Amino acid sequence: MLTHLRIGLSLALLAFIAMPIYTSGNRRQKTATPRERDIAAVRSAFEKLVQAFNAKNAQAVMTFFAEDIILSYAKLPDADYQTNKERFQKAFIARPGITETFSAEVEEVQVSGDMAFVRVTWTYKAERKNPDKQLISRERDIEIWRRHANGEWKMARGLSYPIEPPPTATPKPDSK
Repeated sequence: MLTHLRIGLSLALLAFIAMPIYTSGNRRQKTATPRERDIAAVRSAFEKLVQAFNAKNAQAVMTFFAEDIILSYAKLPDADYQTNKERFQKAFIARPGITETFSAEVEEVQVSGDMAFVRVTWTYKAERKNPDKQLISRERDIEIWRRHANGEWKMARGLSYPIEPPPTATPKPDSK
């Protein structure tokens, strides 16, 4: 009986000693590097930006833009903070009977210190019923993000260009 008790206590003691070694080893494997944490933070900010676009919330979109932002689009003059704010307010006006969605395919996020860039393909889709029509627009985008003093990542520069012919409204393939 004592032998069984000693063996049980020995195993319990061994498990107690080994547990911190096992868990600290796992923590080391799961702990992200500062660069990985920064990349995750930029991705998170970008995903929230996409959500703000889909909510058609110009004010929320603007919270992800630095005050000195400059966005460049093909065939348009560069747009500063105020110009972008006005453009989004106009673009997000409700259009009854039209469903609009924005999606983004992130291809790369890189971080160096307090600067980051995001390579992404944006897709804008608008659909209308009666009569059925759809519009799809795709553009490539390079975005430069900057970490601010409060730790937030905000977009500081952006360069976009269309990757397909100019969007045109077409009947939906399944409409008659």
